[in-house]
Amino acid sequence: MSNKQQQQQQQQFKGIVNASRNSQNRHQKSRSVTRSAEAASEYAVAAGKQRAHLDVASHLIVSISDESGAADASWEREQEQEQEQE
Repeated sequence: MSNKQQQQQQQQFKGIVNASRNSQNRHQKSRSVTRSAEAASEYAVAAGKQRAHLDVASHLIVSISDESGAADASWEREQEQEQEQE
């Protein structure tokens, strides 16, 4: 095999190795992007669940506050009626 043929084969081999490395790098970047997207999706789902819990808690607080206000008003009416009867 001549020196020129050996150089050509070495260049072809280097080209194949570089192409393989480039492919692996693209694949790793793609996996990284996929993992980032999955993490963002999981975060969004968790945030949505947390928002739903906050909405429920807020609704319960408003309901309890409304009931407390109604109970206070009822108690005040009872007190007024008792004072009127005395």
